[in-house]
Amino acid sequence: MNMTQLVGEWWMMLHSSVAAVLLLVVTSSARRTGGNSLTYQLVEEQPADTFIGNIRQDLDLSSTATGTTFSLLAASAHFQIDPDSGILRTTDVIDRDDLCPGQSLCQLTANLVLRPDMHFHKVSIEFHSCM
Repeated sequence: MNMTQLVGEWWMMLHSSVAAVLLLVVTSSARRTGGNSLTYQLVEEQPADTFIGNIRQDLDLSSTATGTTFSLLAASAHFQIDPDSGILRTTDVIDRDDLCPGQSLCQLTANLVLRPDMHFHKVSIEFHSCM
């Protein structure tokens, strides 16, 4: 193996490692968008069961508040929420080209219900290209 091949392989390994770290850092982020709304940003094509967000934490609900459960108002083909923890995850690999062909912004929404008080919250998930 010559020096050019070694440098090329080293560069590819470094580039792959940096890209993997960046994906872990930017895979999901949340922001409150006013009222009862949350918006998450997620890199597309992540594996099923990818963490999107912790609804309990992002809504500043006390972790000691007992009895609060979380559910989706309508079943979703793309998301699931743990009723006790409020952790929102993907249920499948999401390809924004399939989901939102030709659109610059790919966004899905889900409505959450917090029981027993019946509080409703809108959650938007924006999918961004991994490139």
